[in-house]
Amino acid sequence: MNDLQMGEVLWQLLNFGLLVGFLIVIVVLIVSLFRFNKNRKEQLERIAKKINYIEEKIKKGTV
Repeated sequence: MNDLQMGEVLWQLLNFGLLVGFLIVIVVLIVSLFRFNKNRKEQLERIAKKINYIEEKIKKGTV
C-alpha cells in the first residue's frame, strides 16, 4: 500500500512540474515576443530616419 501511495505522489509531482514548466515556457515566449516587437519597431524607426535624411539630401540636390 505504501508503494502505491509513493507512486501516486511521484506522479502528482511530475504532473505539477510539467504544468509549472509549461507555464514558464509560455511566459518566456510572451516576453520574447514583446522584446522582438520593440526591437523591430526601433529598427523600423531608424530606417525611416535614414530614408528621410536621404530624401532631404535629394531635394536639396546635394547627393
